[in-house]
Amino acid sequence: MAVSLAVLASAASNLLLQSSPSLAHRVNPLNVEARIALVARQIGKAGAPDIEALSQIVSAGIRTAPADARLVSLLGLVRQQQGRNQDAQKLFRRSLALLPTEIQALLQRFLFHVERQDYSSAVRIADLVSRRWLKHWPVLEPYLAVILSDETAMRETAMRFARSRHGKSLLITSLVKQPETLNMATRLVAIWQQQGIEDLWPATNQITRRLVAEKRYAEAYILFRSMLDDQRGGETGYVFNADFRSQPTGNPFDWQFKKQAGVSMRIVRLVNNNINQDTDPGRDDRALQIKFLDNPVQFEALNQLMRLVPGDYDLAATYQTTELRAPKPLFLSVECIDSGIKLAVLPFESGTYKLNTVSNEFRIPPQGCALQRIHVFNEFLARSWSNRYSGRLTLDRIVIRKLEG
Repeated sequence: MAVSLAVLASAASNLLLQSSPSLAHRVNPLNVEARIALVARQIGKAGAPDIEALSQIVSAGIRTAPADARLVSLLGLVRQQQGRNQDAQKLFRRSLALLPTEIQALLQRFLFHVERQDYSSAVRIADLVSRRWLKHWPVLEPYLAVILSDETAMRETAMRFARSRHGKSLLITSLVKQPETLNMATRLVAIWQQQGIEDLWPATNQITRRLVAEKRYAEAYILFRSMLDDQRGGETGYVFNADFRSQPTGNPFDWQFKKQAGVSMRIVRLVNNNINQDTDPGRDDRALQIKFLDNPVQFEALNQLMRLVPGDYDLAATYQTTELRAPKPLFLSVECIDSGIKLAVLPFESGTYKLNTVSNEFRIPPQGCALQRIHVFNEFLARSWSNRYSGRLTLDRIVIRKLEG
């Protein structure tokens, strides 16, 4: 009978845990979860909780379960409320000795190290939290700027987060939220590049997009160019990857292929100006094939940002079409990002054409056009089944050259 009553008390206590931790604790004083929830809720309440009573509740729990690191951390939080900070830190250290991943102790030790400018220890904890306690990462975010303003801590952070793609993404995502920490994000990527860390384009692209949003166009473009390897860095010309020889990096200053219903895009190899199914990236003669899937389309899936200085230019596109049906023509355009003014527009012919070349001269004005976009588009079209696009448009090369004089 006694065993049955104990089981019933335990079950009832667990049922009451979320709605009423205090009642759950009274029903079953041995329920550690109820004890923790009761004290945590009281500490988090507005006003002045009965700290002495909470201290007694937690201390009694520790006597019952001395190896439970959560209770030890909770007593540390109570000691902080009492102003006994040294005792609190001893308890947090004791908790981590019992369980190195106990989150409340980790967070409190992190704050302790930041306050004392022991940034190396703070970074070690931040690394652990990023891997084990993702939902608590926002607690650490406000302190990243302080930590990374120290060069030693910056390098320690770069070293600890370098090998984890998730860790790098988490760190960069935090730093790009505020304009003031964008330079720190750029610095981290530069260190990782120096260390030979691979797969930095996701982080680089995230920073680039944020710099562009802040209208820091020169910094965004310099970052993009600095991340190119020797092969890609040797490319010249105002349009990057003008002949589609390289797989896009996903950067705004490279070709961006966006998924869009009714369209498929891929880089193909050309043999004697004909499309070959072999898409070996080592081949030289390549082109971008845009295939329309017999659906109404408002095309907006291909674009690239550019940095052209004021002056006169010529835009040229070499392309071919295969049974291209376009209710409204497709165009290649250069436009100013800030004003939206179109500077050059080239039409693509429907039907079937082999290696047709079109060109158009244009001028970058001296003011109000610090960043440009080149993109393929069509004019607004009602999404009617009668306005279906089909066939293929294959872009062989898109170049811009500066006109002298």
